[in-house]
Amino acid sequence: MANKLIALAFTLIILAVLTAIIGVHFRTSRNKLGIAKPEQKLASGRLTLKKVGPNQVVVDNGIIQVTFSSPEGLITGIKYKGFDNVLNNKIKNRGYWDVMWYEPGQEQLIDLLEGVKFNVINQTSEHVEISFSRAWKISQRGSLVPLNVDKRGVSGIYMYAVLEKLKGWPTVDMDQTRIVFKLNTKFDFMAISDQRQKIMPSEIDRDITNKRANPLAYKEAVRLVNPQNRIFKGQVDDKYMYSMENKDNKVHGWISSDQRVGFWMITPSDEFRVCGPPKQELTSHVGPTTLSMFTSLHYAGKVMNTTYTSMEPWKKVYGPVFVYLNSASSTNRLWTDAKRQMVAEVHSWPYDFVKSVDYPLHQQRGTVKGQFFVMDRYISKSKLFGKFAFVGLAMPGEAGSWQTENKGYQFWTTADRMGIFTITNVRPGSYNLYAWVSGHIGDYKYERDITITPGREIDVGAIVYEPPRIGATLWEIGKPDRTAAEFYIPDPDPTLSTKLYLNNSYQPQDRFRQYGLWDRYTALYPRNDLVYIVGVSDYKKDWFYAHVTRNAGNGTYQATTWQIVFSLKAVIKTGNYTFRMALAAATTANLSVRINEPKSKPIFLIGLIGQDNAIARHGIHGLYNLYDINVGGNLLRGLHYGDTNQCFDDGYRFKDTNECFVTGADRCVCKPWLGTPSWLSSSPVKKLKVLKFGEITNYKDDMDKQSDLINHFVQTMPNLEEVVLYYDTPFDSDLEIVSNGFQQLEKVASTKCKIQVVSDNISFSTTVHSSSSSSTSGLAFFKNTFPTCTFMLCFLHQCLTVSASHSMGAPYSNHNGHTYPLPHEIFVSKTLVRLKLGEGHDVTLSADVEDVFLPKLKILDIDSVVFEEEGVGFARLLSGCPVLEELVLTNMGWENWEFCSVSVTTLKRLTIFLDDFDENPMSVSFDTPSLEYLEYSDNIAREYPKVNFSSLVEAHIGLRLSEDQSADADFSEEDGYFSEEYEEEEKEMVGNATNFLFGLCNVEILYLSAKTLEVFTFCCEATPVFNNLIQLTIESNDESGWDSLPALLPNCPNLETLIFKGLVHKRTDGCGNMCLCKPPKNPSCLSSSAVKVLKIILSVDIDDEGMEMEQIMHFLEKMPRLEQLVVYFNISYNPSVFDLSKKLQSIPRIASPKCNFQVISPNLSLSSTLPSTLSKIWSAPPNEEYSWFLKALK
Repeated sequence: MANKLIALAFTLIILAVLTAIIGVHFRTSRNKLGIAKPEQKLASGRLTLKKVGPNQVVVDNGIIQVTFSSPEGLITGIKYKGFDNVLNNKIKNRGYWDVMWYEPGQEQLIDLLEGVKFNVINQTSEHVEISFSRAWKISQRGSLVPLNVDKRGVSGIYMYAVLEKLKGWPTVDMDQTRIVFKLNTKFDFMAISDQRQKIMPSEIDRDITNKRANPLAYKEAVRLVNPQNRIFKGQVDDKYMYSMENKDNKVHGWISSDQRVGFWMITPSDEFRVCGPPKQELTSHVGPTTLSMFTSLHYAGKVMNTTYTSMEPWKKVYGPVFVYLNSASSTNRLWTDAKRQMVAEVHSWPYDFVKSVDYPLHQQRGTVKGQFFVMDRYISKSKLFGKFAFVGLAMPGEAGSWQTENKGYQFWTTADRMGIFTITNVRPGSYNLYAWVSGHIGDYKYERDITITPGREIDVGAIVYEPPRIGATLWEIGKPDRTAAEFYIPDPDPTLSTKLYLNNSYQPQDRFRQYGLWDRYTALYPRNDLVYIVGVSDYKKDWFYAHVTRNAGNGTYQATTWQIVFSLKAVIKTGNYTFRMALAAATTANLSVRINEPKSKPIFLIGLIGQDNAIARHGIHGLYNLYDINVGGNLLRGLHYGDTNQCFDDGYRFKDTNECFVTGADRCVCKPWLGTPSWLSSSPVKKLKVLKFGEITNYKDDMDKQSDLINHFVQTMPNLEEVVLYYDTPFDSDLEIVSNGFQQLEKVASTKCKIQVVSDNISFSTTVHSSSSSSTSGLAFFKNTFPTCTFMLCFLHQCLTVSASHSMGAPYSNHNGHTYPLPHEIFVSKTLVRLKLGEGHDVTLSADVEDVFLPKLKILDIDSVVFEEEGVGFARLLSGCPVLEELVLTNMGWENWEFCSVSVTTLKRLTIFLDDFDENPMSVSFDTPSLEYLEYSDNIAREYPKVNFSSLVEAHIGLRLSEDQSADADFSEEDGYFSEEYEEEEKEMVGNATNFLFGLCNVEILYLSAKTLEVFTFCCEATPVFNNLIQLTIESNDESGWDSLPALLPNCPNLETLIFKGLVHKRTDGCGNMCLCKPPKNPSCLSSSAVKVLKIILSVDIDDEGMEMEQIMHFLEKMPRLEQLVVYFNISYNPSVFDLSKKLQSIPRIASPKCNFQVISPNLSLSSTLPSTLSKIWSAPPNEEYSWFLKALK
């Protein structure tokens, strides 16, 4: 049986695979920092594999040399730059996997998953895969974890493991699975985020046996009293201070200040991690140690259920994760480059080089999308966007079960501001869809299972979460955000304060990471406990962030009783109230709740709960728990008490279960005191008239108050048949606004009620639809039935007209600042195919656009339309066009929106043009998986949360920096810019368009404006790889530089045609003919170019000394595969054309001797027919390409 398992180890029964890949994505280039990236390699560097004696295997690519112990498969050495070994001196304590495990009732053991057999799986000049395997036998029970092991290593270093437990194998608990690297002690600077980085103490400084440190409350924490570096004296060191949530834990590691080398752990995906985005894990810590944690009980406890029973088969792939080494002149540059590499790895997920059958590639995965809403009738009468909600897929279970689930895979994303979400690259399988959103309590679970199959996209549409509600909220403490961060967090004891950040700075918002804060409660409340008075106290100052026990001295702690004092104007003695309690964490807490009598029997006793240990481990949350406590009205008299052991509070709410709703209107004519039933519900009134109802104002709040009052009557009075509202206004347009508002009322009690709005000269009624009649010709509307129409502003009649075979009008007026909604019929036309809004005029579309459904609309053109309330109407408009294929957006004004999303699955063509205002849009997303053609001209957005251009073929990009960003960019004109130190120059990031630019990577035809090149230079963390690109057009002018081209061109490996619109750029003078290459001693990026056709469009004449001619000479000298050079001249002067042709013919074609030339002008076309070494004969064929040239000039 054992031999059979080994034979199958590479197919289905792979148990643990370590993969470290050298050369998977290598290309010939080098970045500015001189850092060897995984998609790059030095000019030399053939991949080699050799066995050194019986116990070592070495893989070397000329950049990194990785040594494995054989057959164990431990990483014993990594040679890089000045390091003979970046790992520490203990051979079995360098780089390894381990599993912490035990059988029930037995002691805990650690297994390093050492192999017993070595094999070469695959070896080429680009890729090596080696295997270190071990098959489990029943005789090894009790000494080795019952798993088959096959660790695979190739250097790079990517690592992954496939763990499988077969049915019938012994029951086992595996509480922790991780990768560990113990580094050379020269690594002294640690970085885990932009702020959390610093020089670190050494392992020797933590030694309590030699009196360099004093022990504290638990073994992980020590106080440094005699460190080697005196700046650490008196500080606390504890590895848990550097924990991080999974959603933020993408890159962390160490830097050697002496060698200027970085060692980084990069995690490109969270799918194999456990317990969802908020799960906290260890990162790097003193050692120096770097971890990749896959499973642990940290901040959760055994509730995670890491027991694998005898009859429970199980398999899971952990990783790949990536170890990245770099070198640069400063810690800041090393960290910045590590982040850029992390972005590149994230965009490469899932990797295409993983050979395990248990790791599905991109085309074998699926997608889930939809829009998340929250419906809370006590906050809003309509659905709320679930903005920034966490939405994810995990194993089937109860709502919220994802936060303790650890045996399967989880896939999470963050919805945008409008609740739109897309979860990509989901493994095939069966899942539940879960969600939660800050600001609302509880967890959401989609009612149906989600089954993912390869290549399938599932659209769940609009999903609505209704948070648990029993009644209106009477008072609330804190915010429902699943953390205790909003409450009062004290400063640490001065003798235990630790500087956790760069330059030993102190960040008040991270006080919770300090040691010993649990004892600060005793310092604040030495005798009497906390008392919080609702309406008087401020939870940010008066509510301690953790409900802890009091330190009574001598190592003993006492329970504490906190009081919440609140008042009610009236209490329904026979009714029920609810005390809702959300806990962000708990550790052996026994919380009880009493009402008014502190010594009475608790109305609620939670029992002993929690193993999070979040307080001691410097966390601000652990596992989220929500409790509803029923409070009888007969118990409410005065004060409210509660006592506990140790827990974090996420928030408290007290609700009136008896009240149906609370609005501003219900105090006017009903329920003058809380809890009294409305007399309107029994009223026999059939007709209600209101004289001098109110003024019509420009303030929405004023009009809402009037609407709320009438809404209350209509919803409450069951016999009401008619409401008449009399307004004293001479303006017909004013009354139209009011009428449209009242037509939307929900007639709950009196469903047949008619509402009429009347003034001296006009009347509107809900029984007369505006599409069929009106009382004034100035507001006439005729229903449109034609498939093509154009909206535009007609100033003569102050109305919005719709032009087709004949016109239809919709009220639009700027009189007194009022704006009228477009007729509803426009947005539900069943015949409309093409629609144009605006046509260059400033048309305003309100957020009241509801129920849009244009089933045949294929082309939508929006020009200078103002969408109110940050584009809510825009999103609704797009969502109602199920077959839309082409969208044109001109001067949208979305730079004033907090968020904009173009989300249309059927869209094939998208054109966006926005004028050059000195503003950057806040956030722009694109979810257009069917898009084939894109034109996009705008200032770069501050962020691009989602970019889905998976089908894009052609793109014309005109992105640009704002004026402020241009001023901040490094546009130095110093002569030394292209000196030998050029590679060490570090560009300052002035924006971030990385996500957008990486989203273009599938394109085949790409046009980049001159300004877009600067976006690549100053706003892109790493250069995308354009594997499909065959034609690239570069626009050039003397205001923008070509700095990004040396990195861009090598990342276009299949580029066939390169087109330049102009050759003069910002640095043409600064570097002569070397502007597309490194300094002369380094190889040019052009020398590896695959370009066969080079086209150059010139709009001016050139002379012998011209910079354009020097550039052309440089291209011919450096581009080895060039077959054709075409120069387009926008002049009709024939001698100039002939002169240029002669100059080209005389240029030595060093790199491309077989290249043919062609010079084209409006009236002449000259081309070479033989190589210049044989003849100088030119022919003049018909000018076929000049029409292309004219088009390209536009």
